Amino acid sequence: MNTNLYLDIFIEEAKEHINSMNEKMLLLEKNPDHEEIVQELFRSAHTIKGMAATMGFEEMTTLTHELEGVLDNVRNQFIRVNGKLIDSMLHCIDLIEHMLISIAAGGDGKMDITRALIDLQQGQNIGKTDKDTKDDWLESSESSGSLSFKHLTTRTIRVDLDRMDMLMNLFTELIIDRGRLEELTKELDDSSLTDTVEHISRITGDMQNIILNMRMIPVEHVFSRFPRMVRDLARELKKRIRLEIHGSETEMDRTVIDEIGDPLIHLLRNAIDHGIEPPEHREKEGKPSEGLLQLKAYHSGNGVLIEVKDDGNGIDREKIVNKAVEKGLILPSEIKSLTPRQIDDLMFFPGLSTAETVSDVSGRGVGLDVVKTRVESLGGSCTVESVPGKGTTFYIQLPLTLSIISAMLVKIESETYAIPLNSILEATVVPIGDVISLHQQNIINFRGRVIPLVMLKDIFQISTSDDKSKDKLSVVIVRKGDKLAGLVVDSFIDQREIVLKSLGNYLNNVFAISGATILGNGQVALVVDCNTLIL
Repeated sequence: MNTNLYLDIFIEEAKEHINSMNEKMLLLEKNPDHEEIVQELFRSAHTIKGMAATMGFEEMTTLTHELEGVLDNVRNQFIRVNGKLIDSMLHCIDLIEHMLISIAAGGDGKMDITRALIDLQQGQNIGKTDKDTKDDWLESSESSGSLSFKHLTTRTIRVDLDRMDMLMNLFTELIIDRGRLEELTKELDDSSLTDTVEHISRITGDMQNIILNMRMIPVEHVFSRFPRMVRDLARELKKRIRLEIHGSETEMDRTVIDEIGDPLIHLLRNAIDHGIEPPEHREKEGKPSEGLLQLKAYHSGNGVLIEVKDDGNGIDREKIVNKAVEKGLILPSEIKSLTPRQIDDLMFFPGLSTAETVSDVSGRGVGLDVVKTRVESLGGSCTVESVPGKGTTFYIQLPLTLSIISAMLVKIESETYAIPLNSILEATVVPIGDVISLHQQNIINFRGRVIPLVMLKDIFQISTSDDKSKDKLSVVIVRKGDKLAGLVVDSFIDQREIVLKSLGNYLNNVFAISGATILGNGQVALVVDCNTLIL
């Protein structure tokens, strides 16, 4: 892990805990039997220890660990608080503070803590010798230029997420007004007004990047909870599993991060329960007894791709097909025509579970359908690949942010629609003669692939004046995973950034529509949900 990315956050949080511990120590001296104060001190010491260990500051980790141990003895009433114990703990906090000052000044925070550890464990006053040692260290630190706390210059602050959401909402309104200004500029054709609006556009573009980056946090915030879960579940199922996490520094919008945790839990539990075999089975198959479970995140296009991969036995497609027939999802006569990928996709159907018995882990008829629903509600997609005997990989494609997205505006009769750019593969014009009707479905040959055409006029029930003289179709090729479809529109307008707005509680189930946006001319354009149109 690149700790430099988190150094400023570590310094600020550690400083807050040190200040809190100094205050609580003085309160504890006056109220030695106050359990809540001891608990707060213990939590602060524990937090600093964890952060210091993560950042690789060994001396600080050791010192806070010993301080945590003393406080644990106090709260368990193994020792009583007295003046000497308070003194030794305060001196310990001082040393932690000076380590932090060294780190903030660019040093490594290393100090000789041997005597402090002894005095802390004995609960005795550090005394004159240790005070002299500490003063010598401070003198040398001052001479070396280190500082005291008084679709450090404070370099970081914490901002409540609600305030960030308010800022984003206000900025999205500004984006809408910017679009309106650009429309008016085109109409008025005034050069000085054009220059001013172009300058405003550049400034708001820079502001947009800054605000979006402020909302970005590493996926480590959600990934960090999984090692313990994997360990406990593997022990429960009597399996040996090693979890590898890659790309935890990849950043996404906080809103997306908050929503992706549950789907990933489902996929990891599915891999542990269904994917990776027990040790004795793996050894018989010539595999290492320890299974490998990988969780990866990386940027892909203008989004983020998350992989959940295991080296288990792969998907039992025969079992899935039998269960799908049993549930009435497919007919027995359709089995032979299904490709391996189509069979794998059956796992995402609601209610389909291949577990033999119902347990806390699986067999409850929920899981992968929940994953697909949640991911698609975020404007993403979920696909799976599997090789029998080798393992399974789930791919989750997600947008970086949900507030401001790039989209292509298209015209259908007199109505304007927005198609998210991250779903678009290409916009093209297709001669009418190239359209083939097969099983009551219009299809075209696109770069060697047969893809279905979706008539948006029919989907959205737009009254149309059919122009029989048309000899070409305007088609937007969209994708969901490896599946493609062609959305037929009347014309292309342009590409622009739009503010995605919810349709509200009363219109949350409109088919193939994920939201709306306000255009520069004041009109409302509906945003097409491509995932629901690709089967």
